[in-house]
Amino acid sequence: MNSLVARLRRTHEIRKAGPLVQGDFTRLPIRSGVVDEIIGNRLPFLHGEVARRMCEEALRVLRRGGMAKLEASTGGGAVLVEYLLAAGFRDVRVEVNHAVGVKP
Repeated sequence: MNSLVARLRRTHEIRKAGPLVQGDFTRLPIRSGVVDEIIGNRLPFLHGEVARRMCEEALRVLRRGGMAKLEASTGGGAVLVEYLLAAGFRDVRVEVNHAVGVKP
């Protein structure tokens, strides 16, 4: 996941890592259970419903055992821990600046 509004790398560099899928992070255009890992850096942190939906979508698209690593632009990973837990992630913790959770 990458906010192309405030991206850290150029789009062509992002594309080198694989297909680039653009979409609303609360309604990802990706089938359920097909993603191995989600890394979100400097995600705009929106409290409440948007953060809840973002974490639920991450859980939905991940395969069993898949990992989400999310960092909010304000508050780092710590502000997202409660949302990952509420969405159903396990082994939730903060590593450096990211909230990390595993899909059971």
